[in-house]
Amino acid sequence: MTRRSPGARAGGSANLLGVAGCAAFLAVAAVACTDPRARPVGPSLQITLTPRTVVASPGTLTGSLDVYDANGLDSVGVRVELGNGSTVSDSTFFPTGSDPFSLTLPLLFQVPDGIPQRTAVRIVARARSYLGFVAADTALTAVGDTI
Repeated sequence: MTRRSPGARAGGSANLLGVAGCAAFLAVAAVACTDPRARPVGPSLQITLTPRTVVASPGTLTGSLDVYDANGLDSVGVRVELGNGSTVSDSTFFPTGSDPFSLTLPLLFQVPDGIPQRTAVRIVARARSYLGFVAADTALTAVGDTI
């Protein structure tokens, strides 16, 4: 024979209510997680260097930078550095005009005279969206290389 205390029934119904409450909470959480709204993401950007270009010193390095953000672009920075520690260019662009979401910039940089062969040339582009997300892309080549 099992003995039950007088409060055993009340505890059993409290457990049942706790299980039902937990199940209701999980059902609401599952519905909230399947919301189809898009989550914000950072900008997309891509550096493209002109094909079949021989990087020379002195010379010109050309290409383009394509940037897009669904929430709008705040700014785009482009920096060109050499492996010897010097900076060829450091620029910041602020999109203006009718399309603050997409931007294509031509890249045109002068490689200074006297840079030795095989010196690294690094192009770093960073884009910042209106929401504060930042993305970057890097292109790396060297003096004397063919892109």
